[in-house]
Amino acid sequence: EDNGGCNDADNVVVNYYEQPVTDAGAGGNECDLDFTFSATASAGTGTWSLISGPGTPTFADSNSPTSLVDVSAYGTYIFQWAEDNNGCTDADQVVVNFNEQPVADAGLDGNECDLNYLLQANASVGTGTWALLSGPGTASFDDGSSANTNVDVSVIGTYVFLWTEVNGSCVDTDQVTVIFSTQPVANAGSDGDECDLDFTFSAIPSVGTGTWTQVSGPGTSSFTNINGPTATVDVTAYGTYVFEWEEDNNGCTSADQVTVVFTQNPVANAGTDDQACGNTITLNATASIGTGAWSQVSGPGTATFTAPSSPSSDVSVDAFGSYVFEWTETNGACSDADQVTILFNEIPVANAGSDGDECDLDFTFSAIPSAGTGTWTQVSGPGTSVFSNSNSPIATVNVTAYGTYVFEWEEDNNGCTSADQVTVVFTQNPVANAGTDDQACGNTIT
Repeated sequence: EDNGGCNDADNVVVNYYEQPVTDAGAGGNECDLDFTFSATASAGTGTWSLISGPGTPTFADSNSPTSLVDVSAYGTYIFQWAEDNNGCTDADQVVVNFNEQPVADAGLDGNECDLNYLLQANASVGTGTWALLSGPGTASFDDGSSANTNVDVSVIGTYVFLWTEVNGSCVDTDQVTVIFSTQPVANAGSDGDECDLDFTFSAIPSVGTGTWTQVSGPGTSSFTNINGPTATVDVTAYGTYVFEWEEDNNGCTSADQVTVVFTQNPVANAGTDDQACGNTITLNATASIGTGAWSQVSGPGTATFTAPSSPSSDVSVDAFGSYVFEWTETNGACSDADQVTILFNEIPVANAGSDGDECDLDFTFSAIPSAGTGTWTQVSGPGTSVFSNSNSPIATVNVTAYGTYVFEWEEDNNGCTSADQVTVVFTQNPVANAGTDDQACGNTIT
């Protein structure tokens, strides 16, 4: 200042400082409880502070523009980055959403025996959604946003379903594989009655793999093909067995049972062929097992059995001839039969005819034939005999010497015989000689 030549002076100091221009960087969506800032420093000292949020923050370095912050609770936070350059200040804010990270759990894989399956995810946080990832058909969810929901598919096969959980910007997924299989309907076939120790099954397969097992029985079993619907089974003992045919189609099972009675088969033996003299004979079958019974197969008449179930029954017929009888043995459902032929022969009744007195050396018999073949033989006599036909009932016999002879007429009808005798006295016939013709003189002559 100058005042009439008088002056004085003073100095003032002015500090010029750069005005901070704050840039807090980008906010973020975080799937945990920590976040790294991305502020851009300008001038002065910057400091992070919490403006609002549901929890408390912990800054790794509150003066670092790229500090890490940890918060105590999930939610939306507003942080401020304020810069102070010797009193020159500026501030900027950033919003960070801390979201809990979902941990998707779609549940266990499954096998279903139809076209409907209950999905059972374990929900964590956020919103879940089901989707079909792969499969041979289409899928329809009862509630696609429910962790536990039914899904219907259009065709059998293997499907993969995706369970997605979204919490804010945080996402997690998990998959579950479900095999949809046709439910088997087991049909073990018909029960059986077997006359030995092996049986062939007649199961009707549906789907999957079938397997035979023995459920019960007095012995053990051996299968030619345990997975074959028409396998043959061999058992070690006779009796009643129960077998099960179980079909398994990817864990879908169905079973059916069949009962088989294994019975020892009889071996019928009706005995040997025979013949009878008369109309009655005792049969001689050999019994094996089970119950036996006699029956008539053929013959000229009717047969009557005294004990039809006895192997040694007597049988009588009302007409002579050849008969066939059958001996049938039955053991449960098993039977066997054998036949025997019996020839019933009429028993001859020999009648040699009348005795005779013959006045020469030959005699004609007068036998009365009955049945079979008759034959003449000499029983006794002083000479020998020659028959004109030894098988004729009216044959003529010539003897070599006079005297008393006994002859026998024997009739044989297939081994059935009868004999009768006749006595013939052969006497020499006298030859009378009265002399020559003559005449007498008077009433007397020699």
